[in-house]
Amino acid sequence: MRFQELENLRVGVWGAGKEGRSIIQYLQKTFPEQAIVLIDDQQPDNSLLAELATQGKVEFIQSNQLNSVNIPLDVIIKSPGVSRYRAEIENAKSQGIYITTATNLWLAEVCNHSRVIAVTGTKGKSTTASVLAFLLQKAGVDVALGGNIGIPLTDLLQQNHQFEIYVAELSSYQLSDLDVWPQLGIMLNLYPEHIDWHETTEKYYRDKFNLFSAKGDCLPIINAQDATIAEYGKDLARRVYFNSANTLHVENNQIMDGDKFILSGADLKLKGQHNLLNICAALTVVKQLGLEINNIAAELADFSGLAHRLEIIGECNDLTFVDDSISTTPESAIAALETFAQYPITLLLGGKDRQQDYQALAKHLARQRVFAVITMHENGDRVAADIAEALKDSDYLPLIIQEKDLINALNQAKAITPKGGVVLLSPAAPSYDAYKNFQERGLLFRELSAV
Repeated sequence: MRFQELENLRVGVWGAGKEGRSIIQYLQKTFPEQAIVLIDDQQPDNSLLAELATQGKVEFIQSNQLNSVNIPLDVIIKSPGVSRYRAEIENAKSQGIYITTATNLWLAEVCNHSRVIAVTGTKGKSTTASVLAFLLQKAGVDVALGGNIGIPLTDLLQQNHQFEIYVAELSSYQLSDLDVWPQLGIMLNLYPEHIDWHETTEKYYRDKFNLFSAKGDCLPIINAQDATIAEYGKDLARRVYFNSANTLHVENNQIMDGDKFILSGADLKLKGQHNLLNICAALTVVKQLGLEINNIAAELADFSGLAHRLEIIGECNDLTFVDDSISTTPESAIAALETFAQYPITLLLGGKDRQQDYQALAKHLARQRVFAVITMHENGDRVAADIAEALKDSDYLPLIIQEKDLINALNQAKAITPKGGVVLLSPAAPSYDAYKNFQERGLLFRELSAV
């Protein structure tokens, strides 16, 4: 389905977040006389409805009305945060209502005239998408970046410009029900995540791999060393690898293309083995597009990385404060710890409880001999107990302190971290038990660090 096919249909947009608002505004601009129905679980603020009403006709229904027998809609455009597995979706389908997403509608528009490169993975996709867009821009390509990184894809349509290439960061939510596919796709890694949305880990992995469905024609660019990707991608008809000895990979803090030197990690502002692998993925795409990578790769010396991703805020009282608020999994916290392994570290850990398994993180804390862990927020007590249990027979146990929230945790960290050490916010959990998003959590950390 394409946008023009929505004319004169009764269209509902499910979700009042950034993407939902963007799609409503685009539809209002495209069909100014057509009423759009906003659907959400809760009544939105009157100010939001008033703002949308200034652009065109907007009505509101609560999502529980989608359980009714006669739903007065022809099409529902579902926002990423709304799980495809909700009962309301099945009920609407049973009544002949067409269910789609902004991602599918956007792909149907832009794939007719431009190349789309999708970037996904449990962690690292925002950095990789940003690196790839940066490299393509430096190569003289007319490129746009959007998607899960915080720029709704429909916002790109409103720029009234057809870019040569679109780099789209896509989450598992956006990939699960694709019915239009990009031309290339990067799969960085796979760990259990978002089980509350997907219902099971198996469904999460399958939904991610819908990017490479046989129904589409998306060329897979995949991590050769990720066992889960290997398992779920074993039947792919074609693939291009990174992170193997004869492809772009990392060796002794250097990026190599087979046995050919490309770039030294020492020359980059972007630190950490995981970030070098992200660069390898991006460079693999650049190479696949037929561009010469050596000179382009050298431009990365000027790339500073993303806010709230291993962002060194500064020093105060002989302590370094690092904001990795974007970390929502144990694996991303391990990567952050490895980046600062040479320093005494106090790790601030905890947030929304998704029942993730912290055993691997606990064992890494012992191996690296991390100085202290301060747990906080909704899953803080459970994480502290899980770490203590996992390390009960270990020869090393970090200092473990339980605090109520980030404010108290950071005060404790300032008091106990040895001089010359690092206070690292890498929560390994989502933020929305206490904050709107990881950005708000990171900004509070920056403010409280007083550097």
